[in-house]
Amino acid sequence: MAILTEISAVGAQQQQSELQRSITQIGQHQMQHHLRSTSSIMEGAAADHATRAYHSTMGTPQVERAPGFSEMLEGLVKGVDAKQKHAGQEVRDLLAGRSDNIHEATIAMRESGVAFNLMLEVRNKLQESYQTLMRMNV
Repeated sequence: MAILTEISAVGAQQQQSELQRSITQIGQHQMQHHLRSTSSIMEGAAADHATRAYHSTMGTPQVERAPGFSEMLEGLVKGVDAKQKHAGQEVRDLLAGRSDNIHEATIAMRESGVAFNLMLEVRNKLQESYQTLMRMNV
């Protein structure tokens, strides 16, 4: 029985040291990736500055850049919020007697509901994608 306990203790120590090595390797890999990302961001910022300087000196029109991922998500949330506020205002106007157009209030409420459901589905897909990435072996 003592031999089995000793063997399992040695096996646990080996697993723990392998786990520590894996964690160290992952940490080093993430640090290298972060350093590469930081340097590419700095290079991108320098290139943006050079492009702006060139266009301002030459007087040529500058091409707008496409919105980033976070900007797109922020726009989606703000759009949903605006639709919900508009629908709420339409309903308040209808209830207060300032408006008699029930169709506009109904349409605004449906639009805000559809926009909110779309936002939830986008969130669910992003969450599912993130979880899938986290489950992948490195």
